[in-house]
Amino acid sequence: MVIEKGKLSMVKWDGSTDWESQLTAADVLLNGPLLTFNDIDEGLDTAAFNRLRHPRTCLGIKPNGHVILLTIDGRNAESAGVSLFELTRLMRWLGCTSAINFDGGGSTTLWVNGMGTNGVINYPTDNKKWDHEGQRKVANVILVKKNKT
Repeated sequence: MVIEKGKLSMVKWDGSTDWESQLTAADVLLNGPLLTFNDIDEGLDTAAFNRLRHPRTCLGIKPNGHVILLTIDGRNAESAGVSLFELTRLMRWLGCTSAINFDGGGSTTLWVNGMGTNGVINYPTDNKKWDHEGQRKVANVILVKKNKT
């Protein structure tokens, strides 16, 4: 994912060893796996990470440039999570032509300023309870802010 002039887009790895150093964007986030790119689904293998249901965090881009941030809870009787195959189909259903999975599992947390008692609106799993208190410390976040115009 790259951000150039305030616009988010996805750039697919070209297979080279120094690919990220060739990007011109000032803001780059390397993650994955990539699910769909420019309306073509990526080939995912049947490794357990891909086929088993887990909490997931995903970002998708629609043809009009609108971005969807999606958090799916899991590892609980109330929510089983999704496989990456299911997540790909879901992002397509939501109209995304490009979509990428982020680190999920216990890192899956969606925080919205001013919501609830602590801003967490999903049910993170690190405390093994169905509440809004199970978030874990993470190294990176995606922060969406309203432009002051």
